Amino acid sequence: MVCMKKEHIFLIILLLCTFLIRIYNANELSGGDDSQFAQLSAFAIKSPAKIIYPSFSDEPMSWGGLHYTRPFAVIPLVISILIFGYNKYAVLMPTLLFSVLSVLLLYLIVKKQFNTKTAFVASILFAFSPFHIAFTRSGFLHGALTFYCLLATFLVIKAIDERKNLFIYLAAFVCLANAWTTDFRGLIPLSALLPYLYFRKVKKEQIKHFFFAAFIVLGLFFIYMLIPLIFFKNPEFINSFISMFLYALPGHGAVMAGSGISILGSAKTMLNYLVMTPFMGLIFIPVLFGFLYSLKNIKKPKYALWLFWFLSIIIFYIHGKPYVERQVVIVPAFAVLASIGITHSLDFFVKEKKGLAFASLIALTISWIVLLAARFPITYASEYMSITKTNYFLSLIFGFLNNYYIWIIIFILLLTMLISHFYFRNINIKRQKNVLSIIVIIYLLLNVSVASALVIG
Repeated sequence: MVCMKKEHIFLIILLLCTFLIRIYNANELSGGDDSQFAQLSAFAIKSPAKIIYPSFSDEPMSWGGLHYTRPFAVIPLVISILIFGYNKYAVLMPTLLFSVLSVLLLYLIVKKQFNTKTAFVASILFAFSPFHIAFTRSGFLHGALTFYCLLATFLVIKAIDERKNLFIYLAAFVCLANAWTTDFRGLIPLSALLPYLYFRKVKKEQIKHFFFAAFIVLGLFFIYMLIPLIFFKNPEFINSFISMFLYALPGHGAVMAGSGISILGSAKTMLNYLVMTPFMGLIFIPVLFGFLYSLKNIKKPKYALWLFWFLSIIIFYIHGKPYVERQVVIVPAFAVLASIGITHSLDFFVKEKKGLAFASLIALTISWIVLLAARFPITYASEYMSITKTNYFLSLIFGFLNNYYIWIIIFILLLTMLISHFYFRNINIKRQKNVLSIIVIIYLLLNVSVASALVIG
């Protein structure tokens, strides 16, 4: 009972922090796509028909006559504006709530699949992911897409575990809400459910329900798109839908205005904006460890789910226009794989009395952070100049790291291995666990601190 209370306290604190770090100073930020849809929502309050078909050629938000419908980008905002009034916080509130609920869902899913410890680490890394915070605070719709992906996954797992087919249909309608928020690109991570279902060896009876639910939802989606053509003789909605559908497919990044970029250019974008920054850089090494461990256990459904969720990022990069913010839906996989990498390395060290895996994780993580700092002046020259222009001390640190980072990394690797070999082998198991727990806590606090600094900064 005491443990349950501690768990509930932890969750309440984490969810509160998730909300606060995203709402802090949010009124000074751009509303992004949400601001545009907020205007549509204001029109929809006066004319409810615009909730069903939000974009008409004769209204200010038609984007030059584009008949592209996103009802679930409007509905949450309409509700929020009716409750809080038409202001910046009302516009951002749905995205903030989606973020909080996403953290809760991730915790519940990972706890059910693995254990409480893995769920704790994953939910903290997700809640304080600089990548997720940056784009949910900016008011983009990707917080909603992430929530819908996690909710659909939660319902599918629940349907299989409890053998209740109702949850399959609920998950299907969540996918419909996802598709009606942007387009089919928001459903890309859910492709990971296919290998998950395969390795779960779901019974044919339940597979039939999955197909039937998908058929119903696809039918509703296309009927919705055809209504303007059938009843109003207006083909523009379906034409816009076809255009946006092609735009969402891999290899069609240049369907709309602007040219796409090569796969190599896409990979460079990923390296610069995700791996070489705190967006994903702080957890990059743990993610690799978790990826390799999951690959080794790919036939186990729980590992296959997050492995393929992570690999779905490839689709964004062969698309031709890998907008960084669209990859926010992959962040849950980043967090879970990093958590798997940390907890499994830690367990292996304690149970097998071998420090190589966990020691390597620590050494490589610290070394990667040093490399990030050392390469920052080169990777982001303009940002570096603006930061160091008024701070001579920071310029000295970056200069020192840039000149000596190779030697620093070698020193870190050697020191970590020596400490692991000579110190940990001479202390008892209980003290080992305490020291290792402190190391993990420090690492998690580092993620929290960096995320907080980026928000405050």
